[in-house]
Amino acid sequence: MIQDKLDNAEKLNLESSELQKKYENRLAEWQQEKDKMKKKYEQTMEQWKLEEKANFEAKLKEEQKIYLSRDMNKFAEISEKNAKESFVLAGKFSAKLLMSFADAHLEKKIIEKMIEDLNSFPAEKLQLIADLAEQNQVIVQSAYPINKHQQQDLLQAINKLVHRKLSADFSENPDLFAGLSIQLGSIILQANLRDELKFFTEIKNGLA
Repeated sequence: MIQDKLDNAEKLNLESSELQKKYENRLAEWQQEKDKMKKKYEQTMEQWKLEEKANFEAKLKEEQKIYLSRDMNKFAEISEKNAKESFVLAGKFSAKLLMSFADAHLEKKIIEKMIEDLNSFPAEKLQLIADLAEQNQVIVQSAYPINKHQQQDLLQAINKLVHRKLSADFSENPDLFAGLSIQLGSIILQANLRDELKFFTEIKNGLA
């Protein structure tokens, strides 16, 4: 009887060790994947910037030859137009690159970062958040379904933020592409790809 209990305890200990190793291996694999993605992104952006710089400089030199004898104000207008075109191209390129990473895996990491940020929210701003979050319900939208564990962790972090327990309404909104939109009364916290892409849209519209 005692030996059976010892054997069972040893078996549970081995299984626990194996699960811990698997978890550590998954974390290591994800870190490697993130490093690869980051490196690829940096290399792609660097190559694109070098090419765009070379193209812009070549085009600028050609235009300088054409407009050198003309009114300097006209030349300034053309240079400004080329600069705007470069910004618009940069926005389109970055937006397309970001969209290629939009999936449930990315959203899970965004949620983890959001929980981390909520748990480390500056103490001097906590009371302001608690005062503005006047309702007893938080509305959480995500591009993909959030698993129960992350829902609990997220709600726990939000409750800590407002100093009380809130009811939560979780729903999916594919328009976010990946990430979260959290509404606490008059407060809206955004951590999603849609709002990141708005930056590039605003640049394009502002320079049009």
